[in-house]
Amino acid sequence: MEFNLGLEKFEPALPLRKATKRDKIKLILKEIIILIAFLLLILIQFIILGYLLNKYS
Repeated sequence: MEFNLGLEKFEPALPLRKATKRDKIKLILKEIIILIAFLLLILIQFIILGYLLNKYS
């Protein structure tokens, strides 16, 4: 954000463009990939925990 003396208000440094449908789809896909990765991490932890419990019990 930069202060514009002429208008006496803050404006974005770069002009903002409208988000296209393609941008929204990319964002949704990134969120889905992050969610899947997070769930896989949790699943891997349970698999390792189950293996260790069976090995040492």
